[in-house]
Amino acid sequence: MIIMLQLKTHFKYLRMNIEEVLDDAKKEFSSISKIASNLLSKSNVPWLYQQKQLNKIIVHHNYIIRIASETEEVFNKCVLVNVLSLSFLICIFLFRIVNVPLFTVEFFKLCIYLIGASALFFGDCYLTQRVLTENEALAFSCYDVDFVGTSLPFQKSLILIMARAQRSIRFTVGKFAPLNIVTLVTILKASYSYFMLLQHHREK
Repeated sequence: MIIMLQLKTHFKYLRMNIEEVLDDAKKEFSSISKIASNLLSKSNVPWLYQQKQLNKIIVHHNYIIRIASETEEVFNKCVLVNVLSLSFLICIFLFRIVNVPLFTVEFFKLCIYLIGASALFFGDCYLTQRVLTENEALAFSCYDVDFVGTSLPFQKSLILIMARAQRSIRFTVGKFAPLNIVTLVTILKASYSYFMLLQHHREK
C-alpha cells in the first residue's frame, strides 16, 4: 500500500510537470537570457530549453515505470496468495456467521473479523486502481499543454510521451488476472459461491 501511495504521488507530480512544461522552459530561458518573463511568449522559447524540461519528464516517467514493473514482479505471487486466502476466510466467516445467533458477542466478532480482512485488501485494490488512473491521466495532460505555435520537435516529443503513457502499467494477481477495484468484487462472488456450496452440503 505504501508503494502504491508513492507511485500515485509520483504520477500526479509528473502530470503537473507535463502541464507546466512550457512555463518551466520559459522561466529558465528568461532567467538565463535576462529577459523579463512577461515579454516572452511560450512559442519564442528555444527548443533547447523545452528539450531540457521534456528530458526531465521522460527520465522521471521511465523511473516510475521501472519501479512499477519491479513491484509487479515482486508482489504478484503474494497478491495471488492473498486472494486465495481471503476468499477462503470470507467463506468460513460467512459460514460461521449464519450458524450463530444474531447480535451476540460472537456474531459481532465475526463481523469485525470479516470487515477487517476485507478492508486491508480493499485498500490494496483501491490504491492500485488510483495508480492506474493517474498513469492514464498522463496522456490526457499532454492535451492540456498549449502546444499551438511551438516547435515541431516539441510537438513530436509530446506525441511520444502520450504513446508511452497509453501503454498502461499492469498489476496482476499472480499473472492470471488484473489487480484493480473489480478484483475485490470477484473475491466476494467466489467466496459466496464457496459458502453456498458448503451450505448445500451441510443441509444434505
